[in-house]
Amino acid sequence: MSNKQQQARQVVAEGVSAWERDDFEIALDTFQSVLQDFPHFADVQNKAGLCLAMLGRLEEALGHFDPALEYNSSYAEAHLNRGIVLKDLGRNDEAQDAFDRAGELDTRDLPEFPSEVGN
Repeated sequence: MSNKQQQARQVVAEGVSAWERDDFEIALDTFQSVLQDFPHFADVQNKAGLCLAMLGRLEEALGHFDPALEYNSSYAEAHLNRGIVLKDLGRNDEAQDAFDRAGELDTRDLPEFPSEVGN
């Protein structure tokens, strides 16, 4: 692992810590700083989208969930988060599609347990 990757992991951990303190602006800034060097990191795209959603910036949040799913189309949590934002925007058909996809992926590996139980 390169030094740049190690630094990015540390910054992501700082962002997660800020998220856990409900400091969504700081978390967003840290996640976006990582995305400058690693834009294809689907988990960080998802985390940035969550921060924006919590800040009420729903359209901008989609601008992170969509790339997260472009980079990892089987990322159930990003589909779910995208669905929630779409629902909040009143885009119900799109939201339902996202929820359906999240549900399909969520139980794909262990159908008897959704991922939040399995994890």
